[in-house]
Amino acid sequence: MAAYARVAQRARGLDLSLSVKAPPLRFDPVSLRELAQIARQSGLSLVFDAHGPQDADETLAAVERLLPDFPDTGIVLPARWQRSVADAARLRDSSAPVRLVRGEWPDPAGDAVDPDAAYLTLVEALAGRAAPVAIATHRPALADRALALLRNAGTPCSLEQLRGLPGRRCRAVARGQGVPVRLYVPFGPGWIPYALDRALARPYLLAWLWRDWTGRADP
Repeated sequence: MAAYARVAQRARGLDLSLSVKAPPLRFDPVSLRELAQIARQSGLSLVFDAHGPQDADETLAAVERLLPDFPDTGIVLPARWQRSVADAARLRDSSAPVRLVRGEWPDPAGDAVDPDAAYLTLVEALAGRAAPVAIATHRPALADRALALLRNAGTPCSLEQLRGLPGRRCRAVARGQGVPVRLYVPFGPGWIPYALDRALARPYLLAWLWRDWTGRADP
């Protein structure tokens, strides 16, 4: 809690969102409301990051509790979870900003056979809403299609990239569509293992980096 407050204070007045991990705060309504107030005072929006499926119900409930008083409270929806389409429908007409990710945790009900198709199904469920949608992917073709769906539907959108991963081609896609790019920056004591875990899990990262700089398509 104290770390989030320090970051919010240092980011005062900047065009940033503060992404929070609610499970370590035990979804405590008092703490989360205090954090939302701190974010508001610094001019930041508050976004609830995705966690394992076991935390999904409490995360969504926490966002919905805050929305009446903090209308820019957002949430992350993983495309690989079957429940996310229903969650998107539940939030579609709300003011909550939504970030779409592929998702780190598998769906207990079974992952989609085609992850890109599942991602686009979730985009289509949100296309046409008035509140913003962030497309968090490093796959250029997927980013291009997702952003086009949202723009054609009149939904404000942005591309979000994880710091440290190749993003040159995706940023080119965003520029071509006139869409802003935001950078997701992990911080705090957990950011080093966060980065190392992803590097070790991606032995193809060098090839990915090469394709990104040469402009070659994904295999």
